[in-house]
Amino acid sequence: MVNPFDGPIACVPDFPAIPTRRVRVFSRGSFVTGTSGIGFIVATPEFAIAKNANSAYMTTSTFAGNSITLDNTVAGVSTSVTNSDYTAAAFSADADGAQFRVVGSGLRVRYSGTELNRGGQIFALQEPTHDSLDGETITDFMAQVAARKFSMKSSEWTTICYRTVEGTGSFSSTAPPTGGTQPKGTYPKANYLGFLVQAPAAATSISLEYEFYTVFELTGKTITGIQASHVDIAGYAAVHTTASNGTLGHPVQVPRKKHEETFLQEIGHYLLQGLTWVGDHAGEIASVVSTVASFL
Repeated sequence: MVNPFDGPIACVPDFPAIPTRRVRVFSRGSFVTGTSGIGFIVATPEFAIAKNANSAYMTTSTFAGNSITLDNTVAGVSTSVTNSDYTAAAFSADADGAQFRVVGSGLRVRYSGTELNRGGQIFALQEPTHDSLDGETITDFMAQVAARKFSMKSSEWTTICYRTVEGTGSFSSTAPPTGGTQPKGTYPKANYLGFLVQAPAAATSISLEYEFYTVFELTGKTITGIQASHVDIAGYAAVHTTASNGTLGHPVQVPRKKHEETFLQEIGHYLLQGLTWVGDHAGEIASVVSTVASFL
């Protein structure tokens, strides 16, 4: 969950243990601010499972707006797809249809222009209810408690990691849409990971690179490469609770290892403070968490 980019390709260790295929898919590229000095990228982890579904929207240099626009017929709005093995047609409620669920996902950006033009601000948000960010402006972003603002001066990735809002995440057979427009209200729980970027001046177009990675589990009678899954209810409860209440779903601009270390420390705090059976083992648990964190 905390590192979908190059971490383990894992399953959701929840009950019941369902044999699944685990895959990691991605798209990478760049986007730029438009003629008004504003740019954006927005992504939907669930849509990344299909290689013919537009799972991310971003701006080009001809974008003239100041709000997120999920329509690739608008000048200056582009889309990207992932390198998934599957098309949207593979997923349906039919007996032969495949099903999938998101294990982890992340969208990250960083400045890729010249040092002469470096400047401006990055505004980042994972919409807390996974509502669409279509039509949102910088003002709308910053009105939300979960939003964060970062300087373009840093060379670190600015990252948003996926956080589920519906329990453990059930398998879905809903095929991702393949059209070029995804206006707000059309697709529930979509286009909720996003960055808005403001250039230091409207006349200065700045470029950022992005990476969008998602880890999936798949099941169904036509899915090959299925492996045994496992169950760790107590461990998963600790991770899920920490992910829901901690910093995982909030945007960060820190080295990846530091982000993982912070997440592990939050899990350790949950184990020490939230479980009644810890008792005399508190010191042992703290030692284990500290040791694991030191190897990251």
